Amino acid sequence: MLRHRMLAGAVLSWAVGLVFAGEPPAELQPLPKLVVTPEQARRVIELWKEQRKAPPQSKPDDKPADVGWEVRAADGQFHKVTPSEKELTLETKFGTVKVPMAEVKRVEFGLRPTAAQQKKLTDAMADLTGGTGRTREAAKDSLLELGLLAYPAVTRAIKTAPKDALPHLTLVRDKLKRQIGEDDDPPADADVLLTADGSKLVGRLVPEAVRVKFATGEEAVTWADTRVLAFGDQLVEEKVEIVNVGQFGVYGLLQTHLDKVVGVEVTGVGQGSVWGSNPYTADSTLGAAAVHAGVLKVGETGVVKIRVKADVGGYAGSTKNGVTTGNWGPFQGCYEVIGKSKKKKK
Repeated sequence: MLRHRMLAGAVLSWAVGLVFAGEPPAELQPLPKLVVTPEQARRVIELWKEQRKAPPQSKPDDKPADVGWEVRAADGQFHKVTPSEKELTLETKFGTVKVPMAEVKRVEFGLRPTAAQQKKLTDAMADLTGGTGRTREAAKDSLLELGLLAYPAVTRAIKTAPKDALPHLTLVRDKLKRQIGEDDDPPADADVLLTADGSKLVGRLVPEAVRVKFATGEEAVTWADTRVLAFGDQLVEEKVEIVNVGQFGVYGLLQTHLDKVVGVEVTGVGQGSVWGSNPYTADSTLGAAAVHAGVLKVGETGVVKIRVKADVGGYAGSTKNGVTTGNWGPFQGCYEVIGKSKKKKK
């Protein structure tokens, strides 16, 4: 309804320009009741369609490689940084991949135990899966002491371990699982890199440290001390406010939640009115945008995390995950789909 009202105003303005093109005669001042012929109305609609197809003037997805980055450290603190590196190197099972920083949107770092912790983990897993009696009890204690560092290994072992080891592994996994935050993903020992085009790469970043610029100067940052590295419009913080968008959708949040990250419960749909390719105009159908962004599947219901933003000047349409979005020029505001929250709406 909101876009219809705006379009109605635009159509009326165009109609006035069409009917009274040029300087109106003196006898028509003040303007009498406006009469629009069917032919003029048809032309107005054609003009509107032509404008809708016109490409936006700007490319909002273009971004400098070294501006607007934020890092969340292992101690929970947040820092604005400027990466000194021009690319990141990721070792995957398919080979080494080099990704330009300009294409990186977010990196989630896997756990990195020290050499001593890794030895303790390896020995404990061997004793738990192949030992008996006291060795298994001691192994369980060691794994619980390691905490979430042991979670990925324990979870993997459950799929292949001997039957007599399964009860012990399950017990350890369940105890470790209680340490995972309500809105956190289970810990992993691999790095996940998300690119601007929506690609997801899994592997291990090398080297283990890079140099970044803080406000106080340039320093080396180790991946072991880092949990998330993300471009400014991507979510870094963990806690998300769940909101009701009401009849105006995300557009209604422009006045109350601008530049904030919120969660919205929505069901994925395969079609809808959507403009842009993340970010999307604020009046775009969120269920369809979430499917387009790859966060939800059609028919899947979940709490989608979005960042409400000011207008970026233009929105380029595209086709992804079976959803086609349109082009649009400047608008009152927009939102970016960031991911799916594990937190359920209460």
